[in-house]
Amino acid sequence: GARLTISIRSEDILLARGSMDGVALSARNVLDGVVDKIVTRGAETEVVVRCQGVIFLVGVTAPAVKELDLREGGEATLIVKARSCAPIGGEGRLGS
Repeated sequence: GARLTISIRSEDILLARGSMDGVALSARNVLDGVVDKIVTRGAETEVVVRCQGVIFLVGVTAPAVKELDLREGGEATLIVKARSCAPIGGEGRLGS
């Protein structure tokens, strides 16, 4: 297969804690990862999560970080809808 690079907007990634086993989701891309860094700027927070060697930047609110009890070095799960993925150098979005 051909190699493909995609772009996902940070606000299109959902964060969760704990296992998604048995949870019914319409999104098919569920990735387990580790929080590398948390940077808060006012009401907005950027969470850097590493999943299988790939680094994701996730935009969330500061209250969400607290409610999810996210910590550097802690586990996090990323949830991404296929339609949120756009090929770089291509046109349109995947899954549309």
